[in-house]
This record gives sequence, structure tokens and C-alpha cells, in this order.
Amino acid sequence: MSNGEQKSEKLRGYGHLYSLSLAHFKSAAIKCAVELGIPTAIKRCGRTATISDLIKEIGLVPAKAPYLSRLLRFLAFFGLFEEDEEEFASAKSKTVYKLTPTSRLLVQEADNDSTCDMSHMLLLFTRPSTTVSTFFDVERWIRDPTSTKTVFEAAHGTSTWLVLHSWDDASCIKILKCCKEAIPPMGGKVFNINTVLGHRGETSKHETEAQLLLDLYMMRGHGFERDERQWKTIFLEVGFANYTVIPLQDPLAMIVLHPSPLVVEMTVKVTGTGGAKEDSFLSTDEAEAAP
Repeated sequence: MSNGEQKSEKLRGYGHLYSLSLAHFKSAAIKCAVELGIPTAIKRCGRTATISDLIKEIGLVPAKAPYLSRLLRFLAFFGLFEEDEEEFASAKSKTVYKLTPTSRLLVQEADNDSTCDMSHMLLLFTRPSTTVSTFFDVERWIRDPTSTKTVFEAAHGTSTWLVLHSWDDASCIKILKCCKEAIPPMGGKVFNINTVLGHRGETSKHETEAQLLLDLYMMRGHGFERDERQWKTIFLEVGFANYTVIPLQDPLAMIVLHPSPLVVEMTVKVTGTGGAKEDSFLSTDEAEAAP
């Protein structure tokens, strides 16, 4: 490698390091946009809004316009908003902001039950007191050879749990055994909504990043995100005959657990980043018996 190539590689490394070191600003900026109600304000402005429109709609003083502009420029770069130039009656071109498929999920409308408002989940994941601060001393926690506390317990003095991915394998097995025992004799299934790492095969960078970030997030307790092989080991230990993995909205999937080897072919409608499509899923027994 020539000296010029080494210098060029080092400069790229500097840029990448800056990007990684300041990455926490991304979630802080998204949190700010949601708390200000920017996605909702853009929709109320007719799905297209200038900075002046947003200042009026949100109720900010005009002096904050330059800072709001910088915030939106940053978030538009990451695809939360669409930034465009439009001509107005004054013949002057102005920057306008539009909603994207991502920011439409953050529109808050209490009178509209049909919207898929994910803003509360986003605020949970970006909450400084219980999410961000939990990982401030991970280095000390990893180095401590005697601590039996989880990362969350070490930071806050109390435990936390969500669903199966919050627990270790032994606890998951115990929980699923109780679920299996509760299935009525006439038949039934257990539905488990979780992340299945790598199940989709080739995924986009955003999908893979979301799965890996969720796995890191679960490090705050005893749990972790599992791939299909790890889930299968648990299901077999519990005594389920077979299972079906149905992709849902990224990065989640629905795992249907069958207590008996009943052969059922399922056709479900999957809606993901690539749009809706019809997929057929066969049980393990049926797949092996198929010619």
C-alpha cells in the first residue's frame, strides 16, 4: 500500500470514528423531533412544511428557526424526513420537509385509531434515565468478576423484564412449559413474537442493525436475541412438535409453536420493507415429507 493510499485510508478511518463516537446524537435528535411533534405538525400542514410553517404549528419563537432547520437537515440525511426545494408565489425557492414511511409511524393523532403510532416505543428506547444511562458503566460491569447483577440492576438497583428475550434459556424453557401445559386438550398453539436473528436471509443494513441493536439492548438483563437454531433448541427441550416462523414488521417475527405433529399448511400475508407478498409456510414434518 502506497503512502497516499495509507493517508486516504486513515482519513476514512477518522471520519468513521467521528460518526461512531457521535452516533448518540441520532437517537437524541429523533427523540427531540417526536417530543416537539414535528411529524404530526408536517401532516397537519398538508404533508409539506417549511421551517416557518413548523415554527407556527409547533408554537416556537422565530429565533429558534435556524436550530430547527439544522435538526431537520440532520434527520433528513438519515431518512426520517424528506428534504426538497419548492418554488413559492414570491418566486423564491424554499426548503420544505415531507414525511417518509418512517416518520409516518411517529404521527400522533389521538382521534384516529387507524394510525400506527410508534412514538411511545421510540421514547422508551431513547429515555435517558432508564435506557441510555443503563449502558454508561458497561465497561466496569464487564470487568467485575464477582457481580451477579445485570447491567440494569447495577445501574438502577432494580430488575427489568419484557418477554422471552429478557430471560436466559432455562427461564424461557420454564415459561414455555407453563404455556404448553395451559393448551386445552382439544388443541391450540402458542404464539411468540420476538426477533429471530438472521431468519430473513439477506437483509438490508437497517434491518440487520436493528436486530443487533435489540440484542445489545437486551444485555441490560439476562436475556438476548436468538437465531433460529437457538430458538429450536429451546422448543425441542420444552416438547413442542414443530414450529413456524412468520416474518412480521422488521425486526420482529411471530413464532407459532405446535404442541402436536399436526400437519398444517399456512399462507400468510407478509408486509415488510419490500412490500406485501404471499408466503407459504410448512410445518417441519410436512417439509420433510414433501417430494
